[in-house]
Amino acid sequence: MRKTIEKILDKASNQDRHDGKIWYTRLNRHCRDLGLKYGQPTWKVTAIMSALSPRTSFQNNLHDTESLLKNGRDAYLKSPLFRKKAIAIYDATCYNEVRSLFREKTGRKTLSFWENLMLVGNRATIDVHMIRHLGIEGSLTQKKYREAELAIQEYADKINMKAYDLQAVIWCTVRGESF
Repeated sequence: MRKTIEKILDKASNQDRHDGKIWYTRLNRHCRDLGLKYGQPTWKVTAIMSALSPRTSFQNNLHDTESLLKNGRDAYLKSPLFRKKAIAIYDATCYNEVRSLFREKTGRKTLSFWENLMLVGNRATIDVHMIRHLGIEGSLTQKKYREAELAIQEYADKINMKAYDLQAVIWCTVRGESF
């Protein structure tokens, strides 16, 4: 995977690198601004965004997060697959209550995404698209998740970056889009 990461980074434009390095910071600020607009703490907004992120486009995720913040239980969600979890987060009264809704084994992607959105830790958000970009075939298993995340973490350490920033640079380079 290291060679694949190197190949992707070789293809990255200066703009891809810049966009990736600030992707999570910009999204964190967006979530902070949504929180201010709707009277919610950033940790709750980022948790809702993370909970609603599986199996949907980024644009739908942005829409659904704001819709839930604005309309609560009456929100229209374009991708309602994880509505129940998002509503539980919306109804939560404290950070630890929300934290208990994220599981390492059953929701590693959403836990990582939440931490990345909060700009804490050194995780990489891995999904089926990312493992394909890294040259891993088949479905996303716990083992494949760990392998991909470890490869990104180790390479990020080598080049003195946060793993989530490197993951975002890879994403911006391969997808050709940023936030």
